[in-house]
Amino acid sequence: VLATEVDPENPNELADLFIRLLAEEHTARHQARPRLVRKFTQKIDDEQGGL
Repeated sequence: VLATEVDPENPNELADLFIRLLAEEHTARHQARPRLVRKFTQKIDDEQGGL
């Protein structure tokens, strides 16, 4: 529902990105914070590159 409010034209892609970011956070629990931020930023940039 929230994804539809944020991006009514393509809510599934936004929801998928959120799920991937949650999975990345889960696997990176023992990594340094800057590394996690870099991975999040890269995933979001990759997603926006498809626009």
